[in-house]
Amino acid sequence: MITPPSASSDAVTLYSTDEGSVVERDDGSVTVTFDGLTLAFQPETLVSLRDSIRSLAADVRRCGSDCRWQLRLPDADQRSVLVLTSDDVLALEDLVAGASAMLELNGLLDEVGIETS
Repeated sequence: MITPPSASSDAVTLYSTDEGSVVERDDGSVTVTFDGLTLAFQPETLVSLRDSIRSLAADVRRCGSDCRWQLRLPDADQRSVLVLTSDDVLALEDLVAGASAMLELNGLLDEVGIETS
């Protein structure tokens, strides 16, 4: 879902690169900012996005040339599509994979009672 970020003093940056960042909001949602675009998801949806972008990135690597790629965004309300260059696909994959890894790590730390804030 494409939404503006909510103002939050408790937002935590999960992962960032030169191309964007992923922030976990105090309401539990995750905001992905990439190339001037802001997307808000629930954490489970970010994992679905990670799986989709991982598959697309594998195709980009096999193609070996700069093309335009369509990425369908997981969304319960509607099916949104982003059109990305090959470099954008790989950069977004890095961003989303890093953020997903941090979410998983935070979940594991919470399970064993280690405070992450």
